[in-house]
Amino acid sequence: MHIRTFRWEDLPALVEMMNRHAEALGKSSRVTVEEVERTWRTPYNHPDRDAFVAVGADGQIIGYTIADILDDPHQAFGVYQVLSGNRAAGSVLMQAASDHFHAMALANADPDKPITMDWRVTSTNADAISLCEEQGFEQVRQFYTMRIALDQPLPAAVLPPGFALRPFTLDDLAAVYDAKVEMFQDHWGDQHDPLHEWRSTVEAPHFDPSLWWVAYAGDAIAGIVLSQPTTAETAWVGILGVRRAWRKQGLAQALLQLCFAEYQRRGLREVFLGVDSNSQTNAVKLYQRAGMHIHQTVLYYRQYLRRTES
Repeated sequence: MHIRTFRWEDLPALVEMMNRHAEALGKSSRVTVEEVERTWRTPYNHPDRDAFVAVGADGQIIGYTIADILDDPHQAFGVYQVLSGNRAAGSVLMQAASDHFHAMALANADPDKPITMDWRVTSTNADAISLCEEQGFEQVRQFYTMRIALDQPLPAAVLPPGFALRPFTLDDLAAVYDAKVEMFQDHWGDQHDPLHEWRSTVEAPHFDPSLWWVAYAGDAIAGIVLSQPTTAETAWVGILGVRRAWRKQGLAQALLQLCFAEYQRRGLREVFLGVDSNSQTNAVKLYQRAGMHIHQTVLYYRQYLRRTES
């Protein structure tokens, strides 16, 4: 077994490995090469720099890792997957990604601040959990992936009085971005991706502005739900938020229900989103009222690459 940097020609074999790994954890959904490539080729992702693969003695890819390097030079997120029976590869892959990020961070980090890497691990992945714990990583957060099946009639989605929807246009991007930053200013792990990354998203050929809903109170943005299809049958709600002045009026639930209804109309089977289990806004209960259920639990384990400068 050896570790090397990801190459684009690895993608078909890597996607097959991802699907085998998901199947072993009891997941029925599969990803395609086109779906992964669409995400990885965005201007702010650099898998040919930040991803590594483990190659077995037979030349087959048995695992991978990617460091999600943020604008904050002190923090990154990490993901890794290895096929069953290749636990040693997981340890080597994690080391490759953390060494890579650490070297990049040292060039820009404040010498008085810690450098950390948070590893995202599903609660059903016992090997990954034990590997993180054996290396002394601290579990710092728990998120839920929530799901709604669209195979039953949905309740009518009606905005509360005082709010109105307006179609999203590219001219609205900066205002929507500013609203999102305000809504999520206390959200754990949110790094407020820069505006230019948002612009690259909305200028991409596959972007559908009709799947971004913006609710106004007068001329002010009050709430947003930003979503996108992830496969031909599934969609992901990336952002759902309401500004503080308009919370607890039912706006978030109404926006979410509008989103579900549109995907059902388009023939999709299910919609997912991620939520902090310790959300300060009690978001988990909101999503449950909207018909969602906890589908998966995701744990975050923190690796300290530098606590402070000695």
